[in-house]
Amino acid sequence: MNPCCQRKISILGAGNMGFRLGIALAENGCCIEHVWNRTAERGEKLAKALQRNQSNASYTNQLTDLYNSDILILAVSDDAITPLIDRLLAAFAPLRENNPHCPIVLHTSGATAYSVFEPLLQAGYRCGVFYPLMTLSRTKNVNFMEIPLLFETEDEQVKQWMSEIAFALKAEYLFCDSAKRLRMHTAAVFACNFVNYILGLAFEVAGNSHTFLMPLAWEMLRKAFLKTPWDAQTGPAIRGDRTTIEKHLQLLKDLNLPEEEELYRLLTERIAQRFQSGATGYYPEESCQTTK
Repeated sequence: MNPCCQRKISILGAGNMGFRLGIALAENGCCIEHVWNRTAERGEKLAKALQRNQSNASYTNQLTDLYNSDILILAVSDDAITPLIDRLLAAFAPLRENNPHCPIVLHTSGATAYSVFEPLLQAGYRCGVFYPLMTLSRTKNVNFMEIPLLFETEDEQVKQWMSEIAFALKAEYLFCDSAKRLRMHTAAVFACNFVNYILGLAFEVAGNSHTFLMPLAWEMLRKAFLKTPWDAQTGPAIRGDRTTIEKHLQLLKDLNLPEEEELYRLLTERIAQRFQSGATGYYPEESCQTTK
């Protein structure tokens, strides 16, 4: 039997992360006991969605109801983690006097250090970080088999339990420290948020024909990861094709797209500088073992 079936998990937060992670855990046989959220409407929606996945999860707005869970997953915004930890400590303090059991507490943030747990650790709680390296949406189902998980903990039991959850999700995972996780989170902003922003500008330039860019974008990503982005770089900037560059800039000016024109100039300059200087090397860190 999957050990996750025997351990009660509660989700705190019903946003994109809480919704998708909760659904994935329920679909893969994990026992979701409670959903807690600041607003009842979202929390109740997640509880009902979990119930449709054969879960007995219920919504609660009382933190004390979560004390008997084995694992609490704080799927809240980064700014909300510290205040929520303080609230958990205050809510659980009277309960611990008669019942020394206390749940393991995990957060799901890529940029929040493990040290945020210090008040809990000093009070005898076991803690960890459970960070899915993926952009998540409430309206789109995701397969956690395709999502790398970055874990952090100083406790062997927490390490074992997080590994068992990853096994239930059939997900690849890596234990790393807060500095490495922050570095990966920063890299993800470049790879996801910034690329998406640039695609938005490309859509404005292409107009109604923007769907024709999809094969090009997919091929660019495929080549970048098969080789390296620098090996896959093409375009007028790397060729030093000033005639084409000036035509593009004039078009953007004629279309009254100053934002696109500004970024085109900046990126063209940066690409040209990088390749003219020869600073195109890709320097991977020492290999880190991942587990699946």
